[in-house]
Parts: sequence; C-alpha cells; structure tokens
Amino acid sequence: QDAKEGNGGKLLPGDRWLAKTEEWETQGGTTGWIILNGRPIACYSVIDTLRSEAMDTVEDLQKAHGIRVVILTGDNEGASRRVADTVGIEADDVHFGLLPRGKTESIKQLRNVVVGDSLHDAKKKKRSIVVAMVGDGVNDAPAIAAADVGISMGCAGAAASAMETADVVLMDGDLKKLSFLIHLSARVHSTIVENVTLAVVMKAMVVVMTFLGWAWLWLAVVADVGSMLLVTINSTRLLQSKQKLQFRKEILRQIRDGGENV
Repeated sequence: QDAKEGNGGKLLPGDRWLAKTEEWETQGGTTGWIILNGRPIACYSVIDTLRSEAMDTVEDLQKAHGIRVVILTGDNEGASRRVADTVGIEADDVHFGLLPRGKTESIKQLRNVVVGDSLHDAKKKKRSIVVAMVGDGVNDAPAIAAADVGISMGCAGAAASAMETADVVLMDGDLKKLSFLIHLSARVHSTIVENVTLAVVMKAMVVVMTFLGWAWLWLAVVADVGSMLLVTINSTRLLQSKQKLQFRKEILRQIRDGGENV
C-alpha cells in the first residue's frame, strides 16, 4: 500500500512480484526469491506433491485406530491448509510456520491435551495422552525426541539425526507402514500378555500338583517344554499380521468405493 501511494498509485515490478508470491502462498505454494547484487531478479513457487497413500493412511489412522492426526510444519499457512484439506485433517489441528523449538513445544503441549480438545487449550488440561511424532528431517529431530514415541521415515534423504533420535525407524517412505506399525504393536502387546499368562498358569498348575503329591519329574519337564512350544507357536501368529491387515484394508476400500466387489 505504501508503495502504491509513493508511486502515483502504481505497483513497481517488485511489488507485483510480492503480490504474486502472496497469491501463490494462498494457493498452497512455498515461495522463494533469487537475489543478485542485493536486488531481486526473480521469484518462484514450489508445491509439494502428496504421496498417493497419504489420504488412505490418515483415514485409517483416524477411523480404524481412533488416532487424532495433527500437522506440525515449518511451511506457510496456505501450503499447510491445502495438505490438511486434501487428506482430511481438521483446521484446528494444523500448526504452520514452526521452527524446531516450536515443534518441540507443540509436542510437549499435546502430551497434556485431552483427546478432542484444541492444542491452544493445552495449558488448561492436566490429563496426559500418548503422542507419537513422525518426521524425517533435521528440524524434526527435537520433536521426535520430545514425543512419547518417535518415528522416523528412513527413506532416501532422511536426516541421520532424526533416525538416531527415533524409537522406531521405518526403512522406506511408505506411509502405509504407519498403520501396520500400530496394528502390529497392538498384536505384539496382546501376544506377550497371552504368552506370559499361559506360562504362569502352566507353572502354577505344576506347583499345585506338587503340593498335592501328584507331580513327577517327567511332568515338570513336559510342562516346561510344553509351555515353551505353546508360547512359540502362539507367537508365530504375528507373521500373519501384515496379510490380515492388507486384506482388511482392501475390504474397507471396496466398501468405501461402492461395495460392488464385496
């Protein structure tokens, strides 16, 4: 506005570029300038291309697992909201223009947010939730370290600091593995509980039979080896987790697309 008033209401070339960059940003682009001898000679805009699996992954996390998905990014508002609108993330869960410290502070606040509340109300809440941070850059490393569970995408170009800080490293950039990771972790937890319960019950039975005078050495050996075999066999069911998850996703996708092939 000042430039217009100082030049007879006309925009200078630099002002036109500034107006153009603002237009690009509202369309979801990230803008930059080329400077030569202290003077801008060109401006440009780049737009990130969403991965094909991004929408399905966010939908699966939200609906199948009941997980609240939040965007923490250093990009501008236009680019951030464009991505959020495309993949189905609520506007209140989009936080843009964040430096590494800003991402870390947001993670710390999220850990004290009750599910369903806004991040901006975090300071008023005391109940904690489990927060997982997914990232692949140097700027993400502090936030990954601050989260309850840090997940690094170990794809080409991923920062070594992010992978070293993370609790879990996915060895490629396939976002679908996030859903599989959560599914597998739940299966592993339940399997551990089953195995421990099975082993304790069998040992307790042998102890009781011993006090009753019904236990023999061969029975103790059978109980020990038998519990080991049962625990091993039960654990091998985890090998089928990926196939079952893919089958379930395919059925859900067909239902969402109309159900003609279900």
